[in-house]
Amino acid sequence: MMRKILSLFFLALGLAAFAAPSAAAGDDTCKVPGYVLTQLQQTCLEVSVTSGSPDSISDVALLTKSSNTRVRAVAAYSLGESHDPQAIEYLLPLLRDPDHHVQRIAATAIGKIGDQSTTSCLIVLLNTSQETHVKAAAIMALGRTGGTGSLTAIEKHADSQSGWIRYSVVQARVRLASSQEDVAPR
Repeated sequence: MMRKILSLFFLALGLAAFAAPSAAAGDDTCKVPGYVLTQLQQTCLEVSVTSGSPDSISDVALLTKSSNTRVRAVAAYSLGESHDPQAIEYLLPLLRDPDHHVQRIAATAIGKIGDQSTTSCLIVLLNTSQETHVKAAAIMALGRTGGTGSLTAIEKHADSQSGWIRYSVVQARVRLASSQEDVAPR
């Protein structure tokens, strides 16, 4: 376990080192090799999924407090892939992250876990974000989590000018309808 945590740390450190040169050159896009992100994702998943202990989730959760945006994003992704309800407490603060990409990934991760207790936080994100991809992720997550007010919040965006948001609304409606059919008595 300790070996995996150290591997995770060094991969995150390497990720930060790769991101630094492009930012120093005045380029606001970070060009991180795909294999670095893939290795970091795999390590995060191994730490969070294979041991199955609460400590493994909290080990990955430490990365959600990183100053590096990409590390926070990968941590959010990995927590979502764990499908562990304990990850919710670490994902909710990321819905308010200063970086909209981290917000989107956190919303998607919450949707993968499917915890109805997150509905109000996802609705707040949906109603306050100005970013199309964040709104779409929040809508899709609401479609997966359900909960009181989900459909009403989703429907408010059905006439959006963004095709991506309209598509997300349709997909969320389908998910909510199918989940209600599964629960309805026959």
